[in-house]
Amino acid sequence: MADDAAKPSEPRAARPELEVSVSMALELPAAHELLVQSIREQRLLVFTYRGLRRVVEPHAYGRNAKGEAVLLAYQNDGESASKPLPGWRTFAAAHIESLSLSDTAFKHARDGYSPNELRLAPLWAEVAAVTTVE
Repeated sequence: MADDAAKPSEPRAARPELEVSVSMALELPAAHELLVQSIREQRLLVFTYRGLRRVVEPHAYGRNAKGEAVLLAYQNDGESASKPLPGWRTFAAAHIESLSLSDTAFKHARDGYSPNELRLAPLWAEVAAVTTVE
């Protein structure tokens, strides 16, 4: 029995769920602050995404269920390989390049915008949805 007390204890196994949340918190995109600012100030963003120039009205920014930082935006100018413009797009923040904040503002959320429709968690920034009074 005395021998057992003298043995150093083995380190406890790390809890995987804690490791995931810590690593996710540390891996914010380089453009994180600018993406948040653009939504709070309701200003257009201009960037390159998968080689194409985009001009968008950013509406929501956060982490999706896969753990990726994503931007939900209404693209009204630039190029798109998937659908004709204008229209809603979801952009993986890791693929956004040459990001700049435009001086041009947009007044309110676009029609058809559903607050946090992507179920982002955490949700770092979101444009307030327009509500109609009946």
